[in-house]
Amino acid sequence: MRRILLIIAVLLCMGDLHAKILTVSNRAGNSAQYQTVPAAISAAAPGDTIYIHGSETSYGDITINKKLTIMGTGYNPRKEMALVSTLGKVVIDAQNGGASGTSLMGLWVNYITCPNYGQKDITIKRCKVENFITAFGSTGGISTNWLIENCIFLYVQIPHGITAVSNFIIRNNIIISNLNGTNSCVISNNLFLGSGNAFNDVHYSSIQNNIFYGVTPKGAFNSTFNNNITFSGSDSALPYGTNNGSQNKVNVDPKFTKFTAGVGFNYEHDFRLQASSPGKNAGTDGTDIGLYGGIGYSETGEPPVPVVRSFVIQNGVVAPNGKLKIKVTAEARN
Repeated sequence: MRRILLIIAVLLCMGDLHAKILTVSNRAGNSAQYQTVPAAISAAAPGDTIYIHGSETSYGDITINKKLTIMGTGYNPRKEMALVSTLGKVVIDAQNGGASGTSLMGLWVNYITCPNYGQKDITIKRCKVENFITAFGSTGGISTNWLIENCIFLYVQIPHGITAVSNFIIRNNIIISNLNGTNSCVISNNLFLGSGNAFNDVHYSSIQNNIFYGVTPKGAFNSTFNNNITFSGSDSALPYGTNNGSQNKVNVDPKFTKFTAGVGFNYEHDFRLQASSPGKNAGTDGTDIGLYGGIGYSETGEPPVPVVRSFVIQNGVVAPNGKLKIKVTAEARN
């Protein structure tokens, strides 16, 4: 375990020689520094990384009041003991943008909210969010330049009328419901699943390479729709109203590799496109339309650090002054 954490620390802290990594586990007998995430946050300095071990038990609600990287095991880790790092409510809230630059990776959470003070440069990556992500912050600053990538979530909410909350990049996510109130955003290579409208009061955004399956792409204004696919929506024409764009494929089957409509999201689905799909290599960048185009998609949600896949002791009996032989197999994640 020390060796794994050393690798993580080197990769994450190369840019800051003073940053450190703190570990958290609420499992009995696990050799972590802290048992609760709030205790680790209290002990951490801005710029530190907190690694949360997988567990059968949720770590509960947390409030982030400084710039931190908080990392878990992934929402669907490919391990023999596939324990996830589960949190309840995650609140990002600090005066004067003090939590700006925070990153959340590889976590399973109830919801994420920025309720009072605006924070900039927030990254939410490879997380499963059971409900929503909100950016309400406007007091003492504004929430801008967020990256939401490779996540599964219900919806993103930005209050209508707060036009300063803007410039989000929302890419390569599975979105079960919709995006609300986003302004001047890049919305690319997402998969919208479900029913109803995909957008609500979305303005001045670049909307490209997405698949709208069962949902309609309605609710956007003064935006550009390029190279999207719509299917099974009751009103799926693109572009419409005050929007513009081209190369959209309207009401055509994207031909997923494995998907059963009407059963909701589950990990058995395979949203890669078949060779005969109309979205194959048809994105604005020449890659596939949908999740696996652009930067691609992670089925495991594991963070972008090396992951140990096996740890085998090859000689159970060691003679005095002998050597213990261990075979470790690891996989680099990007």
